[in-house]
This record gives sequence, structure tokens and C-alpha cells, in this order.
Amino acid sequence: MVSGLHAAGRRFLSLVREDIVAAAPSNEGIASGLARLDTVMALDSFAEKPCTPQRTIGCKWVEAGAALLERSRPELAGVIGELKDGLSWHANAAYPEEKFAPGYFDDWAFTQVIGPDGLFSADDLMLGMFAMGPNLFYPKHNHAAPELYYQLTGTHKWQVGDGPWVTRSSPVMIWHEAYEVHATETLDEPFLSVWMWTEDVLNWPVLV
Repeated sequence: MVSGLHAAGRRFLSLVREDIVAAAPSNEGIASGLARLDTVMALDSFAEKPCTPQRTIGCKWVEAGAALLERSRPELAGVIGELKDGLSWHANAAYPEEKFAPGYFDDWAFTQVIGPDGLFSADDLMLGMFAMGPNLFYPKHNHAAPELYYQLTGTHKWQVGDGPWVTRSSPVMIWHEAYEVHATETLDEPFLSVWMWTEDVLNWPVLV
């Protein structure tokens, strides 16, 4: 029997998938991520599993972001509202906190919908949500997994490698190849996003 939380999770994945489908023709990386997502969701092993709810201080930016999203995507904002209190949110799972200002991770919150801590199981794909507060710098980092960012709220800055900073307004999807160095700087609004990792999802990001 599917729980109400898992039913909301499937609606969330369906809405996000529709947007990825629309973006895939313009980007080979996004298309490859979509293909992997579809493969994973069709497997018998893609099953509902228990999830232990957990909040962080940074969840306030999830709620603020969802309130902004209500203006443009009320259906997606509504399902995020249904999900947020039943998910396991974290502030930092990878980075040495001494390299950041005290309290920095109070303005972070990320969760998995698909993944070891999420509502659904998968071997080589993780998908979830990530929020940051306004006027926050996420320094250069990389990771083994190719990555999709689906920026849902605000206008924010992105950098790949040593290239120029590019300002991107929501909604926008950004693809990073495996080990591609990237950085983000949020501007005056909360940053709420969907993220997806494919392939090598067991190695956490590192600062570079």
C-alpha cells in the first residue's frame, strides 16, 4: 500500500520529469539524465521505502522558496509543501566546516527523494531538493557524478571552471559533467532547486 507521502513523492517526480523532458532536446547531458531517470523508475527495485523525517535550520529557505514558487508553479509548490515535513533534510554531508564561516550551513538544506535517505531506492541515481539562503557563496567544487540542477526560484550566478560568471533566472536547468568544477552565488532571493546525480553517486563533492 502506497503511503500519502510516497504518493506525493511520485507526483513530485512526475512534475519534475515533465520539465526535464521539455529541456532535454536542447542539452545532451540533460537528455542522458532523463534516460537514466526513466530506466531507474521502470525497475522492479524502484520501490517505496521508509524515510525518517528530519529538519535543519536551513529548511526555512525551502519554505520561503516554495512560497515564491507558488506564483509560477502552484502545483509543484503544493506537492513540495506536502513532502517537506516528511523528508530527511541535512545541512552538510561533505565539506570541512572549518573552511566556511561560522553558521554558514544554517542557510543550507538538502534532501533526497530518490536515494539512500529518500522515499525511493535506486543504485546509481539520486534526486532531491536543495535550498540556500540569499547572498550566499557556494565555492568551487566537483564530484564524480554528472549533475542536473533545476533552479526553481530567484536569479542567481553560476560559474563553470575559470569561466565567466553567468546570471541565470528561474526556471532554468543546468548540467554539469562528471568532475566539472562549478560554483554558485545566490543573489537577493532564496534559491530552491531540484538536483539529480547519475552514475557514480557514492562519492561526495570536494572543494577545489
